[in-house]
Amino acid sequence: MSAELLQKRFKETYTKKRKEMEDSSRKKNVKKTRKSENKARRWALVKTLFEVSRPTYIYAGGYQLVTVIVQAANPLVVQHLLRLVENYPNESIFSRGIGFAIALFLICVVDGLAQERHKYLAFQSGIRRRRDWMHVRELRSFWNAKLLQKNHLRT
Repeated sequence: MSAELLQKRFKETYTKKRKEMEDSSRKKNVKKTRKSENKARRWALVKTLFEVSRPTYIYAGGYQLVTVIVQAANPLVVQHLLRLVENYPNESIFSRGIGFAIALFLICVVDGLAQERHKYLAFQSGIRRRRDWMHVRELRSFWNAKLLQKNHLRT
């Protein structure tokens, strides 16, 4: 997705979330203070950042889950294979252990693929969040300049 499209999506989502927060606070008759406005703005920002980075963030978490499951299964398979060797020292364990050997190989392959995909998606998600945060900082400085200009014209 290009930066312009993401920036447009971020602006639309942020304004929508902010309006929702303001409407809900009006319906609840919450006293409007500077602190409550800042809190509402922060929550709108967090929800917006999550929504924008969700396509990569959720998938990265899924790949991390696969990696953790596979890494937890790896020692169990090795332990079972070693028990086969200990329990049958004079016999060939090929017929009994071939399934575990293949499972161990597949675990290593899946682990490597899932780890690399997780790293890529997490990195991509981090880049998006940083870019969005920089955009928020630009918006903040823009509105602060507008506010200063408005206050300067009053005096």
